[in-house]
Amino acid sequence: MRDKDKTKAQLMEELVEMRQHVAELEQMGAQYKGTLESLEQSGRTYYDLYDNAPDMFVFVDAKTTNIIRCNQTVVEALGYSREDIIGHSIFERYHPDCVEDAHKVFQSFVDTGEVQGAELLLQRKDGSKIDVSMNVSSIRDEEGNVLYGRSVWRDITRRKRSEKALRRSETRYRTLFGESRDAVYMNTREGKILDVNQASVDLLGYSRDELIGMNVRKLYVQPEDRSVFQREIEQKGSVRDYELAFRRKDGAQIDCLVTSTVRRAPDGTVLGYQGIIRDITEQMKAEKALHESEQRFRQLAENLREVFWLSSLDGSQIYFINPAYEEIWGRSRESLIAQPETWLDAVHPEDREEVLVHFDKQSRGEFVEYEYRIVRPDGGIRWIEAHVFPVRNEEGEIYRCAGSAQEITKRKRAEALAESQQQQLIQADKMASLGILVSGVAHEINNPNNFIMLNGEILSMAWENVMPILQKYYEENGDFLLAGMPYTRAHEKIGQLISGISEGATRIGKIVEALGGFARQDAGDLNQSVDPNAVVESAMVIVNNLIKKSTHSPVVELEDNLPKIRGNPQQLEQVIINLITNACQALQSSEKSLYVSTSYNETSDLITIRVRDEGEGIPPENLNHIIEPFFTTKRDTGGTGLGLSVSYNIVKNHGGHLHFTSRFGIGTTATVMLPVTPRSALDSG
Repeated sequence: MRDKDKTKAQLMEELVEMRQHVAELEQMGAQYKGTLESLEQSGRTYYDLYDNAPDMFVFVDAKTTNIIRCNQTVVEALGYSREDIIGHSIFERYHPDCVEDAHKVFQSFVDTGEVQGAELLLQRKDGSKIDVSMNVSSIRDEEGNVLYGRSVWRDITRRKRSEKALRRSETRYRTLFGESRDAVYMNTREGKILDVNQASVDLLGYSRDELIGMNVRKLYVQPEDRSVFQREIEQKGSVRDYELAFRRKDGAQIDCLVTSTVRRAPDGTVLGYQGIIRDITEQMKAEKALHESEQRFRQLAENLREVFWLSSLDGSQIYFINPAYEEIWGRSRESLIAQPETWLDAVHPEDREEVLVHFDKQSRGEFVEYEYRIVRPDGGIRWIEAHVFPVRNEEGEIYRCAGSAQEITKRKRAEALAESQQQQLIQADKMASLGILVSGVAHEINNPNNFIMLNGEILSMAWENVMPILQKYYEENGDFLLAGMPYTRAHEKIGQLISGISEGATRIGKIVEALGGFARQDAGDLNQSVDPNAVVESAMVIVNNLIKKSTHSPVVELEDNLPKIRGNPQQLEQVIINLITNACQALQSSEKSLYVSTSYNETSDLITIRVRDEGEGIPPENLNHIIEPFFTTKRDTGGTGLGLSVSYNIVKNHGGHLHFTSRFGIGTTATVMLPVTPRSALDSG
């Protein structure tokens, strides 16, 4: 029993020990599990870092060259799926242009077990290239044989592009530096020349070896200019087109424009300067010659009596205009240059449309010449003859225009006078021809008219003789038809008809006589005795038909017993006909009236003849011009503008005066005043 009990005790102890051991094992198991979980978490973290690293990781079987593992960065960079990459030879991923280099790199890896910094080209799925820098390490077996290659690819595409761009930039810089036609230099702050191009050698006459290391101060004509130039560069950081004079090796002076910038260290310290030097010696000579030429031109232009100007094609800018403009136009040159658009204000309103047509041509670079009128500030009108021609630049392109203008007012007046005289000669010739024609027509008309008048008198006498017989027949037999009418009406009507024949024939005779007198050629004798009323009456007979068509209410008031004047009746009749004709043409309605009157003033010893109408009147701006030769507002209806001019001269030649008063829209009055006593008689008295 005891042995048996002892055995149980021992078993109990062993059981307790076993339980403690189990507890310890459980504790160790929990710790081991934690360690496993920690290791698993660490592995996942490592894998995440590996899979998402910015560099590309690739594991390659050294024997087959197949890729056995790669990270996500490889997939995204190449555009292939993992299935397209893993299991395929690494050489399939290289660009065809560098497969040969890739084999050399791989062989180096096999031989040495590592590769550092090899640069190759990968090819993406879309065919594009990726520049990579490659580091390869090896995984070996226990005998030291290479089993796997562990490659790290870093994308250096951007860096390669930058390096390529930098090389191109440096190449361009060197090309520009070496081939520039301007001198290019670089020197220290103290003035020591560090580098120059061939153009500097050609410009200064020194060799490149002589210039390198030379102090730039030696090249200045005025050495103190170096200090001034240096201060300005450092204050502004750069200067452009700074004028300096340098001395060549042969002693010749050259004028230059210098553009320079400061070279600084990263901390801002001034290291030196670099810049470009351009030789402007010939340019300065040319500018001096041009300046002298411009001075000569300006002196010549300033003294010209013609206006000369230089402007842009569209006239928006006036670069030069000489003083003759102020003398002719009466306006300031400064105001025109400041406001070029005001040039049109001086052009006569009636000429502006035509001037603008010519201006449009000159703005297109065409040569134009034309005549027009200007209105000066004082109201004076002057005629201008302008010539405008294009100006071309060195390339032959039209970019400006120049012009000249001269006053031709006297010439235009002379031409107008000559034309007026020519027209008067033509008119005189017409009137002479008309006189011959009228004389012939009057003769032809007078013959049948005299026959009518004679027969009219015979008919009148016959009617008077027949009347008693017809009256007696009427009294005995009653009313009867005579010429289709009852006798009671016919005996008066027929008598009136016979009287009308005689009166009409008499009137025809007077008209023919008046026309003959008006058109009859004479020697222009101004010493004939003239009845003013007879002149007016004769004129009204000639234009009677026009008067009847123009107004229903003409008023004629002729003063009785007017003294006669000395003059030419035909010429004065021409004046009255012209005034009445103009008055009739001014009437806008036949309800408007025409007034013709004569009077005598004993005090002034003047005969006055007035022709007044209730027409449209004369605009104020035309009133002062109506007696000028060829001025007319009826050119479209055949007016010549000579009628009133000729009339004015006729009245003036008779020692009289013709003037007009008018209210626009109300009417016009023409007044002729003629002296009863001729001027010659007064002088002799």
